[in-house]
Amino acid sequence: MRRPRPTVLLDVDGVLADFTLAACELVFQVTGRRYGPEAVTTWEVFDSLPEPQAKEDVYRILKGRGGCSSIPVYAGAQEGVAKLREIADITIVTSPFSGSETWVHERNAWLETHFGIDAHDVIHAKKKGRIHGDVFLDDKPEHVEDWLTYWREQGHGSRILGLLWGTDRTINTPAHLTKVTDWDTVRQLVQAFTEA
Repeated sequence: MRRPRPTVLLDVDGVLADFTLAACELVFQVTGRRYGPEAVTTWEVFDSLPEPQAKEDVYRILKGRGGCSSIPVYAGAQEGVAKLREIADITIVTSPFSGSETWVHERNAWLETHFGIDAHDVIHAKKKGRIHGDVFLDDKPEHVEDWLTYWREQGHGSRILGLLWGTDRTINTPAHLTKVTDWDTVRQLVQAFTEA
């Protein structure tokens, strides 16, 4: 029996928005030293970059007016989300940047501008694992694990699908997580999940 149209929960930074590139550009602006995204091999940007003194300035800029709006869209993300919306309902689940007065508003506007996603379909939450949907896609392994664990404990078992968006920063991926690196694979897995 075909399932109803699934709800796919999508993370933003690291999946749709290239937070790493934005941070590297700001490190250059603050220090004059240039690093490319390939220099970042950890989820937390400043665990990789040898610029710990720049972290406070970079995050202050990102938290300020225009900081969130300036983050570029990953290549292929707009097309990938558009294709996914053909077979699923999309809800954004994103963490707010603590201490920012403008981040949530700018993130909503960014999603509307680049993806046509209305603010009513955006959830700003630190505890992403408590947000219910059929499929969850995030770039942080711990977020995917927390989400899967919580909803399995709630009795959803095989009726959920957790996907880890793989980037150059995704190292030591737990074997039990399904890692995806392109939007065609995401769409195929969601389609198979719907038809199972």
